[in-house]
Order: sequence, then structure tokens, then C-alpha cells
Amino acid sequence: MGCSERRRDGGNLFLGNGTKQVIKEAFSSMTHVEKSVARFFLNNTAVEDFSSKNIAALLYISESTLSRFAKKCGFRGYREFVFSYEKDFHEEMEYVKSHSAADFVPSNVHAMYTDATAQEFQESQIEQWHDLARIIRRSRAVYMTGSGCADALTELLEYQLVQRGLPIEIVHRTQLLQLHARLATEGELFIGIDMDGKDILMRNTLTVAVENGARSVLISSEPVNELKNSDIGNLCISSGKTISGGHISCVVPYLVMLDLLLMYCEYERDRG
Repeated sequence: MGCSERRRDGGNLFLGNGTKQVIKEAFSSMTHVEKSVARFFLNNTAVEDFSSKNIAALLYISESTLSRFAKKCGFRGYREFVFSYEKDFHEEMEYVKSHSAADFVPSNVHAMYTDATAQEFQESQIEQWHDLARIIRRSRAVYMTGSGCADALTELLEYQLVQRGLPIEIVHRTQLLQLHARLATEGELFIGIDMDGKDILMRNTLTVAVENGARSVLISSEPVNELKNSDIGNLCISSGKTISGGHISCVVPYLVMLDLLLMYCEYERDRG
């Protein structure tokens, strides 16, 4: 399984123990309880008694849950998992003791940005973006706008859209999108990007477009349950603030997923 392998950057920087990498890779397939176990092992820097009895008592779970967690990570059982984890844990702690905090800055930044996008690349999530690309392909006209920081994001997209020859018009103010929405007809698509999901004007604008026969999609960091019209699609992107405590830009996951959308659009266009 290669859990004890170590990766170094420039021969100096420790980028994480192998068992933790295995846990991260299996994280998306875990149940809610299993994820709580995973978070403990990923964040642990103090506990060294990894017996099933001690960990079960510490986390208020059953020992059978630990067994299921270990198997979800690809191990035959909890004992095999602990053998790998304990070896990596002590090696990691020795490495930490022999290096300064500055040595870990690059690997920490790398890990934060990796985590910020990793959960978006789940099969169910990816298919939603492909579906949106198919809708864009079938639409007679497509309008996209962003509020707050997302407005700057759409400016970056505008150049790519022209360069790639994709038929998406960027509207730089929600008020201008309102005008298009009032004149919307069947076959048009309206896409709004609102990172915190609190732009009431944008939601109302998307609702007006739907009422006039168009389709609308709201892209935000949180599910928006207060949408007036259930025909408005809602694509969620995990914000950097939610994932990494505000230490990285919340724009990054949006850039990644919108690039994915544009590549799907190119694919749909080229396949005819």
C-alpha cells in the first residue's frame, strides 16, 4: 500500500505521512461517523495510545466502527491500520521536532489548496458541471454575472470565453442582468455566481428569467434553500474559508470548477 513512503520537496520538506494520505483519499466515501474518526487521525498530534478500546472511548464510538473505518481505508482491519498509522505517526513527530515551523509553510499551503478542491471532484458533483455544459450547448443565449468577489472572477473568465470562442456573455452588473431577465425568452440561460448565497437581487433576477421562460442556475458556496422558484438550479462550491479557516482565497475552488465547466463546454461544442 506504500503507507510508509515519504515525499520531499527539494530534498527538505516533509509533505505528510502516507497513512494520512490514504485516509484523505478514502474520506469522501465514508459515513458521517467514519469521517469523525478520520478527522481525529488526520489532526492528531498528541494521543499515542491507539488501542481500539482507548480510541473508541475517546471518540464515543464502538470498536466495530473503528474496524469499518480501517476497512474503508483499504486495510484488512483496525490492527493493520494502527500498525501503519503508528509507524508513520512517530516518524512524523520526529521530523517535526527536527525542523522549524517555516519548513512546513510550503507543504501546509499545498495541502490547503489541495483540500479546497478535492471534495469538488466527486462523481456526483462532476456530473452536475457536465450537465450545465450540455445546457449551455443547447441554449440560444447564455448570460453570466457575479456579485462581490465573483464579479472580478467573471472578468477573468471573459478573456477565456473570447479566446475559446464560447457563446457566454458576461454581464458585469446584476442590475444589467435584470434588464436581460425582463426580456428573457425560452432557450436562454442565466448563470449567477454569488459566493455567500446572500445576494437577494441576483436571486430575484434569476427568478424573473425563469418566469419568462428561460433557465437559471445559481453558483454559490452554500445550498440556497430560500430560492423562490424550484426551477432554478443551485450548484455548490466549497469556499476556501469553510475548508481552511480563512487562510486561503475562497476564489480558488471557483476558478478550478469554472475551468472544468469551460473545458466541458469545449468538449460539447467540438463533439457537435
